[in-house]
Amino acid sequence: IRSQVQRLSEIVRQLLEFGRAAGRPARRMPADVLAHSAAAAVADELAMLNVNLQLQAPTATLHCEVDPPRFEQALTNLLRNAAQASPGGGVVLCWWQEADCLLFQVEDDGPGVAEQHRAALFEPFFTTKPVGKGSGLGLAVAHGVVAECGGRIDLVESPLGGAAFRISLALANEDNRNAEG
Repeated sequence: IRSQVQRLSEIVRQLLEFGRAAGRPARRMPADVLAHSAAAAVADELAMLNVNLQLQAPTATLHCEVDPPRFEQALTNLLRNAAQASPGGGVVLCWWQEADCLLFQVEDDGPGVAEQHRAALFEPFFTTKPVGKGSGLGLAVAHGVVAECGGRIDLVESPLGGAAFRISLALANEDNRNAEG
């Protein structure tokens, strides 16, 4: 009964997150703070699944403008999915700068995403997990949050052989802000 109540609570929480519009204004945030916070939020789940998480950061501090709790939830959803896809395996969360974009990528060494499922990945309630194991809201929430930030999320090829989700946001470093003004 407890596990089912916990599962239902998680589904209700995800439904509320999915239905909630962005309530707070975006703030300039360091990418490493967002990444470490999301990693900390799923640390216990990853440990239970015996998943090794690696964070790969650039040497320079990169910034973006996001609603921090909402964006951390998007990263958390991606990390949770990656861990569930590769129990006993590895997950990498990395971020870097490309031109005027900040890119975050979550990748795993699981089985990847079958071609027939790729078109529906970000649709609400779509899941490839067994009945009772997933609500189908994790990627939909991540997609919505990233869109609210003016970014995009894509499934890309993973060097680890599994799935890789890449988030692209506008870079908000001081030198970019001064060049615009």
